[in-house]
Amino acid sequence: MTACPLPALRGPRLALATLLMALAAAAGLTACHGDTEVHAAYMCPMECEGDKRYPEPGTCPVCGMDLVEVQQ
Repeated sequence: MTACPLPALRGPRLALATLLMALAAAAGLTACHGDTEVHAAYMCPMECEGDKRYPEPGTCPVCGMDLVEVQQ
């Protein structure tokens, strides 16, 4: 994981930046956009395409059923 470069912050701006970073960390967010993690995957409950998983919810292209969330 690489550190995000931050401009020189002093006084109230440093306090605000620190608070925002602490809130983002508590919410599970990161300041950098380069590192993204996929926490959920979706697949057809009928397993029409075997173990094929999709990154977003939707419908199965084969049978039309709603995709269900599965743990990775």
